[in-house]
This record gives sequence, structure tokens and C-alpha cells, in this order.
Amino acid sequence: MACRVVTAIIILSALFSTFCIVQGSEGDQSPFYRNCIDKCIQANCTRGGKFANSSNIHYSTLDVLIGWTCQDECRYTCMWPTVEAFKGRRWNVPQFHGKWPFVRVLGMQEVASVTFSILNFIVQLNEWRKFRKEVRPDHPFYWMWSFYVMICLNSWIWSIVFHARDTSFTEIMDYVSAFSVVTYFLFCFGARVGSHLFRGATVVHACLCIALYVFHATYLLFVKLDYGYNMVVNVSVGGVTSIVWFAWCVKNRKELPHTHYLMHFLLGLWATMLFEILDFEPIYWIFDAHAVWHCTTIPLPYLLFRFVKADCKYLHKEKEKNI
Repeated sequence: MACRVVTAIIILSALFSTFCIVQGSEGDQSPFYRNCIDKCIQANCTRGGKFANSSNIHYSTLDVLIGWTCQDECRYTCMWPTVEAFKGRRWNVPQFHGKWPFVRVLGMQEVASVTFSILNFIVQLNEWRKFRKEVRPDHPFYWMWSFYVMICLNSWIWSIVFHARDTSFTEIMDYVSAFSVVTYFLFCFGARVGSHLFRGATVVHACLCIALYVFHATYLLFVKLDYGYNMVVNVSVGGVTSIVWFAWCVKNRKELPHTHYLMHFLLGLWATMLFEILDFEPIYWIFDAHAVWHCTTIPLPYLLFRFVKADCKYLHKEKEKNI
């Protein structure tokens, strides 16, 4: 059973990595779209990129407050006739600048992903509240898992911001905050499993995780902001982390029955990744595969923290026995 799960995870990682590399954006490369933008900017935007007094573009105060510029509005305005032109030729709906075309709602670029990210934040916060009620600060790994929740909450905040308004800054903050969750979960494995191996094992493992995070974040910040590279690294590190956690669960499932919660969490996590692989154009121009993925991750913290609470209590009892 364990071998089959590990094999499936490796295959999913390879498929997802390949998908991320080959996926392109036809819409913003089309001459129709580029000509439309050039004409729109000339007719509606000043040289400073602001809306001209004679602008015919319809925009709201909320759009301006969120940060949509005149050029952004031209891109949004020209995107829809380009989509219709592609559909009129019976071509597939194109992506624009790496994204599907979405209808803005209240100035938000991807309202479904924003909504589901908010729900993920709420669930994560609620599980932390229950964790703090049931587990005391003197329990082993209390602070480790508390810090894990803080990292997750920070990640969901940037997910909300990024999907509401896509800029280079919000994109990189979304990427690096998401990777912080991945690398910290890897650190949690080393801390939980390897702390008894030799003195300083947790410190060595922590340094390796920090180095991995800093290297990846530095590359995105100062070398190249690359979506495909970022996703390959996340899936690879996340895949390795899932494998070692799952293998540990299988090995200790008889001694530690509560590991089945973590096993179901890991299986659910990888099942949700199918929505990232099986990408599709947005339904009603709102719900794409990425939004559905965010929706399917909402219940997962419940499974993870069932394991975390039980494990902290188990370790506390073992600690009291040895006193």
C-alpha cells in the first residue's frame, strides 16, 4: 500500500512539473490583442499611465483604490474581444499573461480564489483556537505547531491579496509565503522524527530547511520571477516531505494509531493537486481549477490538527512516564 502511494505521488509530481513548464499564454501574444491595447492606450491613457480626461474606459473608484491602472484597464477591456475572436475561430480560450480570463467582481481579479482563501484562513485560525484549548504550552512541540499555523495564516493572507490584485510584488509574496509553509512542514518532520537521533540533529535540519528557503526566495527575488520554476520546486519539496511523513506514519501506525489522521491529510492533499494538473477555463469566468483547488483544501487542516493534538498529548504522557 505504501509503495503504491509513494509511486502515485512521484507520478503526480512529474506530471505537474511538466505541465507547469509547457503551459504558455496565447492571448497576450496575439496581434489582435496587442493592436487593441495600443489603440486603447493611445486613446485613453496619459504618458504617465493615468486615465486621460477624455477616457472612454469604464472604471470605478474601487478599481482605482485597488490599484488598477489605465494600462491594466486596457488589458482587461481588450481581453474579452480577443476571447470572442478565438472562440469565433473555434480555437481554445487563451490565457493572458499566464492567467485565464476572469470577470472582475468588486475590483477583485479572481473572486473565487479570494473567497476560498479567506475560508482557508478562517478554518486554519479556528483549528489553532481549538489546538490552544486542548494542548498546553508545556506539551512537546506546542510552539512548533503554533508557529506552523502563523506561517499558514500569513500564506493565506498573501493568497487573498495576490488573487485580488496580481502585481509583481503580490505574486512574489504569494510564492515565497507558500514555500515557507512547504519548507516549515519539512522542518516539522525533522523535529518530530529526528530529534532523538543525535544531539543537534534538529538544529542541523533547521539550517538545511532555512538554506533551502533562502535560496529559492533569493532566486525569485533577484534572478527571475518564474511561475513554472516556482511550482516545480514547491511540488518537488512538497512531494519529498509528503513521502517521508507518509512513510513514517506507515512505520508507526500500530504504535501511534493517531497517525491515520496525518495519512488521510497527506492523501487528501495530493488528491486536491489533481485540480492543478487538470486545468480548465473558468466556469462563468469565475471558477477555474486553481479556485477549485483552494476550495478542496478548506477541510484539510481539520485532519492535520486531529493528528497534531493527539500527538502532542501522546508525547506529553510519554514525557511524564519518564519523569
